[in-house]
Amino acid sequence: MKEDYPKLFEPINIGNVELMNRVVFAPISTNFARENGRLTERFVKHYKRRARGGVGLIIVENTSIDFPEGKHMPLQPRIDSKAVLKG
Repeated sequence: MKEDYPKLFEPINIGNVELMNRVVFAPISTNFARENGRLTERFVKHYKRRARGGVGLIIVENTSIDFPEGKHMPLQPRIDSKAVLKG
């Protein structure tokens, strides 16, 4: 496959960020967070596996920035307070 798409595996700069390749893991809803929006070990392991797979950019799934009003999925992660950012 590298021979068919050589540019796909070359580094690229997006603004000030350099990606090791042009492969993007698009956002998908995993439903791996808790009902309160905090992350689970399963959630973290899911994204660690994607990173080890060698993609250049991971776009994390739909995340609530105004919990609970902005939540529209039962097990959606959130990033609306410092209390949840550590996870």
